[in-house]
Amino acid sequence: MNLTPKDIHEKDFQRKMWGYDPDQVDEFLDQVIVDYSDLLKEVDQLKQERQIMHQQLDEYDHKKNSLNDSIISAQEVATQIKNQAQTDSNKLVSEAKQYVESLKEETSQRLQHEESQAQSKIKSLNNDYELLKQRILETRQEYGQLLQTQLEEFQSDDWQYFLDKYFGRQRIYPANGEEPISVNDLDTSDDQEVQSEHNNRSSEDTNTEKSNDDGPVIVFPDDYKKQN
Repeated sequence: MNLTPKDIHEKDFQRKMWGYDPDQVDEFLDQVIVDYSDLLKEVDQLKQERQIMHQQLDEYDHKKNSLNDSIISAQEVATQIKNQAQTDSNKLVSEAKQYVESLKEETSQRLQHEESQAQSKIKSLNNDYELLKQRILETRQEYGQLLQTQLEEFQSDDWQYFLDKYFGRQRIYPANGEEPISVNDLDTSDDQEVQSEHNNRSSEDTNTEKSNDDGPVIVFPDDYKKQN
């Protein structure tokens, strides 16, 4: 039977003559009770710690076994992967060699075809270039003649007359090349002379237009009247 602090506290002793001092005995027993209680608590704590340590050791052993199993399994998987990778690598190398050979042959045939097409295209472009060159020369000559004709008309002394006609102005043009005179500025006595001069100009203009039916025509912008 295990002794408890309560047993010590409740223990009674028979008293005899000339025995121990009861007070000293009680005081000592009280101290024994305290110390014994502390020892029991410490023992209980150590038991709990030992139990926890045993549980931790069991967990560590379980983890160790699981880790060993995982390592073994990983090694087996790694070996399988390595073997499969080697097989796949050999297969890929063989397929790559076949593909390269096929690609080389296909590329060679395509290059030959493209070279033939390029030569045909170059020949066609050279022909087009010569045709375009000839057309440019002809166009330059045609527009050169046209510009020369327009330049001659532009430098003609009749430019003021055509301009006044375009804007509907009636003026007479002195033969000496002086500035044209507005019809409104002349006296009524000169109406016949002005009309005669105007008729002469109109007749010349008609003859000029008939002779230049196939020639270039000067076209003024729509807003040219407003600006002048």
